[in-house]
Amino acid sequence: MIVLVLACAPAPQADTAAPPGPADVDYDWAAPAVTATYTADEVDDAVMRTIVEESIHPLALGAWFVGIVDDVTQAAVGCPPDLQASETRPDSETQDWSGDCVGPEYTVHGGWMSLYTHRVDGGGTTDSLDMLFSFTGAHTVTGDSLAAGGKLTTTVTTRGDTVEFALLSQGTFVDVGEAGPLQAGVSMAVDWVGQYQRGRGVTGTFDGAIGGAETSLVLDALTLADEPGATPTGRVLLRDPSSGWWSVELSGDDGCGPLSWGGAVVGESCAGRTAIDTLNSLFDVALEGA
Repeated sequence: MIVLVLACAPAPQADTAAPPGPADVDYDWAAPAVTATYTADEVDDAVMRTIVEESIHPLALGAWFVGIVDDVTQAAVGCPPDLQASETRPDSETQDWSGDCVGPEYTVHGGWMSLYTHRVDGGGTTDSLDMLFSFTGAHTVTGDSLAAGGKLTTTVTTRGDTVEFALLSQGTFVDVGEAGPLQAGVSMAVDWVGQYQRGRGVTGTFDGAIGGAETSLVLDALTLADEPGATPTGRVLLRDPSSGWWSVELSGDDGCGPLSWGGAVVGESCAGRTAIDTLNSLFDVALEGA
């Protein structure tokens, strides 16, 4: 006689051990070493060059657009802008178009543009420009290309020697036919609000980033107060050609402060003062005759 003895095997148990996680793995979180192209002594000059050579003042950008709009308004071929005068504001005008427009100097195609202008006189003069745009184009005679996409809003109020401004520029701008930064292309996302006084310079808050062909600059809430004894505040950040970042935290009344590379303080810099002086020069030019 054969006796079979059947035994019940225990049920398999779930593995309750936690899988290896970040705490169990020896990660090296340190950023890879980057050797700076600039030296600490060259940062101030690089900030000045970036503002002057790698960027365009929002008011100068507005003049560039208005020049294109005025030119294609004369378009004999394609789509003259649809001009709409405001019924409630006879000094306001909206211009919209899309498609292809061929003017004496510019050819605009492959996109659309909407331009709103407004002018008020009374206790001063206020000029407003509000644009949304996405287009490519060319210089009609030479064929040199141009392109833009983004938003531009400028409001400038002039009262005697004081000019109040609110400038917002977001987008990318290229004009191969122009000398200067637009030829290589500029990307901007800036918000500048303040005032300019002839003989005294600018005050206000300058925020945002400017990217050119060689490097990029960030003004992080750079604030210049128009008060006796007020000190500039904020940060200036400069992208080194090596892709690392220099940073200056303003800490004194002279626009200077600790200079950091890769998060480590490596010296002192007056890049804040350099940025302020350079902005003053740009406003001197942009608001000349305003």
